Amino acid sequence: MALRLTIPASISNPSPPAETRPKQLMEWLNSLPLTKLFESAKSVCNELGRLNRSRIDADERLKLLEIYEPVLQQLLVEIAEDYNKAPLPLPATSRQAVNLARELLIEEAYAYKLALLEKTSKLLLFGGRKQLVPLIEQVMRILSNSLALSYQAYLPTPAGVWHEMHELYRYASQQKLLEEEANAGNNWSIDSIYKYAVLIALTDPYRLPRSELPDVMRVAAELAALTELHSNPLPEDSQPLFVILPDTDKPPRLAVQAGMDGERRSGDWVISTGALVQRLSEVVRERGAAISPPATKNITYAVPLEILRRLIQCWGSPHKRSHSRQLGQATVHVCASVERICKLLDRDIQANVIQSNQSGLVNEAELLSEWNVINQSAVGIKLRGMPTANMAINVGEVIAVRHHGILALSIGVVRWAQTFEDGSVEFGAQMLAPWAEPVTLVPTIGNHYPRRALLLPEIPTLHQPAAVIASPGSYQSQREFVLTQSSQISTIRAAGLAEKTGWYELFNFHPA
Repeated sequence: MALRLTIPASISNPSPPAETRPKQLMEWLNSLPLTKLFESAKSVCNELGRLNRSRIDADERLKLLEIYEPVLQQLLVEIAEDYNKAPLPLPATSRQAVNLARELLIEEAYAYKLALLEKTSKLLLFGGRKQLVPLIEQVMRILSNSLALSYQAYLPTPAGVWHEMHELYRYASQQKLLEEEANAGNNWSIDSIYKYAVLIALTDPYRLPRSELPDVMRVAAELAALTELHSNPLPEDSQPLFVILPDTDKPPRLAVQAGMDGERRSGDWVISTGALVQRLSEVVRERGAAISPPATKNITYAVPLEILRRLIQCWGSPHKRSHSRQLGQATVHVCASVERICKLLDRDIQANVIQSNQSGLVNEAELLSEWNVINQSAVGIKLRGMPTANMAINVGEVIAVRHHGILALSIGVVRWAQTFEDGSVEFGAQMLAPWAEPVTLVPTIGNHYPRRALLLPEIPTLHQPAAVIASPGSYQSQREFVLTQSSQISTIRAAGLAEKTGWYELFNFHPA
């Protein structure tokens, strides 16, 4: 099987020519002013691009890449600071940083793919297959990094990356390189890099708050070896959860989505995560029972328990859609964050009380932005639009949705988000309640400042009790609060934490 990878076309006489003298290249790279980060990164990207379009020997190319590599890693780490914590949509500088990081990764991948393709025919011909392993590993690491960059910025993954990941893994398997690595005891191998990328994709990373993605990536890296991948057909009575379509440019997916008709096809690969889920479940039980961790503490013992439980569900029993969706042909207005939703609800209350005098009210336009409805169901809604400057979209954030002609604000939470090249954002929200009341919470013990919160109603038909959505740090088990609701004051006690993200805590309560 010939290896099929995308590479740039060579140029006979690039102008200016690429720097191919190791000493001069190192001097030039060391002279770049890292205080001018974007300019230096662009210069490196352009120079590496010229090298990738020049005809040189693979060994000479690899020697030059050894000089490039530490500078590329430093640039990528520093550029990430410009987009890692940026809100959606990405500000102009963050968008520039993401695009620049992508260009660097593309050129870095090109460089190693060129060397790999040249060496493939030579080394196979002369029995030097083992020498291909580090090159395949390097290409797959770079492709995996480009996927991670997309997840961090909530951007679509670059075209062709998944196809090349599948292609490289299949090639390594057919050439018996996976067995070579296993015998050598290589922990971060072609097999583990591929399975790591697969596990990240199965978490539906666009649903992850950006702050949780690093922990998820660490767990996936640590436990990737427990994932099993079968390319041969399984018995007909087997029920795989996940499959890979290796001839496509698509990530792994739920088995019921494998083909247009939902049937598994003979060429699909099947992913088994049973051992992985079992190991995570053991860690969760041990930590719940306060059992001392092993002397060599693993990553899984440091990651928050709520993340481990979510990974058990993602990799063991993922949710399947239970409500049909209807295409949307309308627009809605959206407000994000508990504090801003409370201000908007306060405004509505004040407007009803003093209808004749609107002065002094918060400007509604400053709190709401308009979004197009893509589709909606009984429990969720998918929206797309251009967020205004005063509204950011964050996965795990509370939102309020106002439909035209309806005064009440439906309350939901952003479950996933994705940005696009035109600056627009698409996101999906799970709706929690058809309306809410703005309240103020003050703990009865200690000196605490009042916190704004949302009081969600009881919904008997869904067996959903009344609940409170408050800012992080509000909830403690059995904690008492003075709750001010309009002119009514009562005392409540927290009964149980239903959900916690970096943006809010949702908990049930009962009268104190």
